[in-house]
Amino acid sequence: MKRLLLLACFAFILLSCSGGNYEQVAYYKNDFNFRVFVYVTPETDLGKIRQHAEKQTYTSGSTTAVYYYNELVGSTKSVTFAKDAMDAQDRACTKECIAGYWKFPTGKVSFYANPYGED
Repeated sequence: MKRLLLLACFAFILLSCSGGNYEQVAYYKNDFNFRVFVYVTPETDLGKIRQHAEKQTYTSGSTTAVYYYNELVGSTKSVTFAKDAMDAQDRACTKECIAGYWKFPTGKVSFYANPYGED
């Protein structure tokens, strides 16, 4: 009985500490540590998505941008091969993007649902 209770507690801890289901599908980094991450996740809770974004690598004095999708969009995989940071962000943010997070050189943070917006 004690083993079963211990196993149940361990399983609960493991599940509650998991970071959710986030699959990194693209990553870009330049010589100035400007990073662009693209993730696919079934998650729809923007609070949980933001928590995940806040855990991504950030170098003080640089920028980290993180884009989230509920399903894989082919063009986002090409972010890894972008010619520069602006190109990487252009490739990472499409109309299907569900959330975007940016941490800037000043440390300021921005987070938006549907960052592509309307034209």
